[in-house]
Amino acid sequence: MAGCRRPQAGEQDQAFGQIFGATEIVVLATVKAEGTHGEGLRSELAAGRLPVPDVRHIPHGDAPGDLWVIFDELADALRIGEDGEDTEVVLDITHGFRAQPFFGAAVVSFLRAVESRPASLRVVYGAFEQVDEQAGEAPVWDVTTFVELLDWTNALLLFLRTGRAEDVAAPTERFGRELRK
Repeated sequence: MAGCRRPQAGEQDQAFGQIFGATEIVVLATVKAEGTHGEGLRSELAAGRLPVPDVRHIPHGDAPGDLWVIFDELADALRIGEDGEDTEVVLDITHGFRAQPFFGAAVVSFLRAVESRPASLRVVYGAFEQVDEQAGEAPVWDVTTFVELLDWTNALLLFLRTGRAEDVAAPTERFGRELRK
């Protein structure tokens, strides 16, 4: 678990952009959310010399069709281009509202299962409500291990169904080396 200085209200996006060295920022937001927070977000990112965000409007999600639109937008944001082999995507679920982080996990799971070259993905949550007042830092939870668990689970399922062991052997060996350390 990393930590970062407790940001003032609304500075979380700038803090994460700087921590992870963002070269591109995609924000999924309803029109209302962008109207409320968009200008402040753009100002904060500009003050931190970070890229102008690509704001993609999504519906509220209160109808089944809306959920598929959100699914497609998030899936598109998590995909990398052909030349993006070394690109790491950071999915910040800090501002996820209601079931959105769970929904995001479903999109991640789907992409990890069907993409031939899924993006290197890191998932983080800024627990800014848990600031250590003495240190002036709030924890940043890196929950990427659960993405790795998804990958390993899919590989294990493939092994159990087909006998193909390559995809399950490499992460298992890597895990064993880490345990020995």
